[in-house]
This record gives sequence, C-alpha cells and structure tokens, in this order.
Amino acid sequence: MTQDPASFATVRPSLILDTVGFEPGQRIFAVGETVGATFLVRSGDALLWAQGTPREAALVFHEGQIFGGEMLGEDPKARFHAEAGPSGCQLVRVERSQITQRLSAGDALIRTVLRLLAENSGRMSARTVALAAEVTQLAADQGALAATIEEARAQEERAAGNAVRLAAENAQLAELIEKRSAAGRRPATP
Repeated sequence: MTQDPASFATVRPSLILDTVGFEPGQRIFAVGETVGATFLVRSGDALLWAQGTPREAALVFHEGQIFGGEMLGEDPKARFHAEAGPSGCQLVRVERSQITQRLSAGDALIRTVLRLLAENSGRMSARTVALAAEVTQLAADQGALAATIEEARAQEERAAGNAVRLAAENAQLAELIEKRSAAGRRPATP
C-alpha cells in the first residue's frame, strides 16, 4: 500500500522529530560539548556566538532557520555557544543518528550532496560568527577611540583654561612688579 505524497505535507515535524523547549536565556549547548544534532527554530529566537566573543555579538536565529549543522560533519562537537533568546524558543532537534540511519539506506549521490551542504553550511556559519565578532570588536574599538577623543578634548579645554588663568596671573604679577618698581623710583620726600 502506498501513501499519497500530499499527505506527507500534513505531518507536523513534532510528530516525527523531537521538539525541545527552552526558557529565556537557557543554555542550549556550549563550545566543545558533543551536540550531535541540528536544530530548526520552530518559534522564538536562538542566540549563537563564538568562544571569546561577547554574548552581545550573538547571531540571532529566527523561526525557520537552522543551526548546529555539525551533525553531518566528522566532528559532532559544538563550535559555538547557543542559548534561547529573550522570549525563549521551541526547537526541532534532528539527531545525527536519525540522519545517518536514513542516509546509509539512501542513494550515494544524495548522501554526498547532503554532506557537502552540511560542510558548506558549517563553514558559512563559522565565518558569519567570526565576522560578527570582528564587527563587535570594531564597534568596541570605535567606542574606545571616541572616549579617547572625548578625553583629549576635555584635556585641551582644561589646558586652555589653565593658559587663560596663567595669563591673568602673569598680568597681575606684571602689574604688581610695575607698582613696586614705580614705588622704588619715586623721589624721596624730605
């Protein structure tokens, strides 16, 4: 008996694959942990960032986007930190074992194409996270430079104020010297 292909469209992923819920800010995985899965964001947002990169530089994955593509690669260890976004998230978790079982019975061409897609996706994700880290560092550098410029302006203003004060003090001193000199030049009174 064959099933009508159109009926496959009515099957929700949650009936076939695990759906996992995460509270806001809850860790999904960390760098170096064995994940062995890929995640599809069903609802909410997931945040990913590289080791050594501030969390504020995280990439945001929205509904329908996929991350954690290490499952088809050789190394199932996570290369990024991942946590649920501010409103939490629901993720469909596709285990590496589920994919490898189905691929082992499948066509070699399909296995090769999927492996290449997974490798390319992993490289693109890594590069995207690295670029986000660079942008964050550039923003931090720009902020530090702006603070340095502001401090230099403040020092310049203080120096200008000091110069005006010194000029006024020099004028008073010159006036005092002139008065004392004039007092010393007066003829003596009999």
